[in-house]
Amino acid sequence: MSRRALLTAVPAALVAASIGAAVVGTPVGSPVDTADAARPFSVTKSQFTKVKTTSAVALKRSKANSRQIARLRQASVAGAGVPGPQGPQGPQGAQGPAGGFEPAKVTRVTGPVVPVPAGSAYVGYTLPCPAGTIALSGGWYTSLAATQKQVRVPASYPTSKLSGWSFRFAYAVGGLTSANVTPYVVCAGA
Repeated sequence: MSRRALLTAVPAALVAASIGAAVVGTPVGSPVDTADAARPFSVTKSQFTKVKTTSAVALKRSKANSRQIARLRQASVAGAGVPGPQGPQGPQGAQGPAGGFEPAKVTRVTGPVVPVPAGSAYVGYTLPCPAGTIALSGGWYTSLAATQKQVRVPASYPTSKLSGWSFRFAYAVGGLTSANVTPYVVCAGA
């Protein structure tokens, strides 16, 4: 065997030995006698061809595996697990609507005078808010201080859709007189 053939065969033999192929008739991992190790060795053409073919296949598999590993690394960096660096800040968004309480949107609606007869059953009255507003609270007053102490209001509440305020009045004095009650509601717009 020429020196050139031997130089190409030795790396191929090492590759073949690393994958478990038999070289020069000695299985990989078997004990080698020192006399055999010191002796020059020879490789037949069929052995050389087999080692060369096996090493070429192993080299192709190794290259294919390294390409696959590189593709997996690129895929993991591209978004399949490893987060990338933070991007630049986006543009400023549009300003949202003003929040909080706006006193300018609050109105007080005063109703008409409601006569409440003395000694009668309750008198009910509902005062509506302007369209587009909701009721926040309600109240009432009388023109005479003496009458105010004897008017009872057993019910004062917002309507079911907050579109106004409802009252129930009673006048506790016996006789033919009546109390004049003026209701009001505080409403707020959206």
